[in-house]
Amino acid sequence: MRPIVSLVFLMGFAWSVQALELEGQFKQGALLFGETEAGTRVYLNDEEVPVTPAGRFALGFGREADEEHEVRLEKPDGSTKTRKVTISARDYDIQRIEGVPREKVTPDPKHLKRIR
Repeated sequence: MRPIVSLVFLMGFAWSVQALELEGQFKQGALLFGETEAGTRVYLNDEEVPVTPAGRFALGFGREADEEHEVRLEKPDGSTKTRKVTISARDYDIQRIEGVPREKVTPDPKHLKRIR
C-alpha cells in the first residue's frame, strides 16, 4: 500500500510542476505571479517574459490593458502549450481638482527651469 501512495504522490507532484500556475487578481493594472517547469520559456502575447531558474515569473498588465491575453509555454523538451488569460476591467476612482490657478498648473519657462 505504501508504494502506491508514494507513486500517486510523485505523479501528482510531477503533474503540478509541469502545469502553468497563476496567482493574483485577474484585473487591469494587476500583477500575476506564475510558476511552471524549470527551463520553460514563457511568452505573454508573443513577448518573452523573464523566468527564474526555478520556473517563477511575473506578468504585469497596464491600467488600460485588453481583456484577452495569450500565455505560451515552450518547454525544454520542445513541446508548446498555450493558455488564454482573461482579465477584467477595473474601475478607477479618478478625482479632479478644480479652481487651481493656471500658473500653478503650467509654470512659466523660468520657473520650470528652476523646478527641473
